[in-house]
Amino acid sequence: MELTLINQYPTEIEASIDAGMLRAHGIDAHIETNGLSGIFPGTSVGGAALYVPTPQVAQAERLLQNHGDE
Repeated sequence: MELTLINQYPTEIEASIDAGMLRAHGIDAHIETNGLSGIFPGTSVGGAALYVPTPQVAQAERLLQNHGDE
């Protein structure tokens, strides 16, 4: 399964919120932590990236856009 980066976040917590929302809509979202955010969760050290399966990119982007408008 090919994954595509759809967003980057300063913290893993922020990425987890969006990933959870995407998963609730049937999108298999994946988080990759950068730097020390995996060692010190909730910190802004390194941040996190959110990936989704390439065929679901458009749907995920629409959901994230609509989620941000709420």
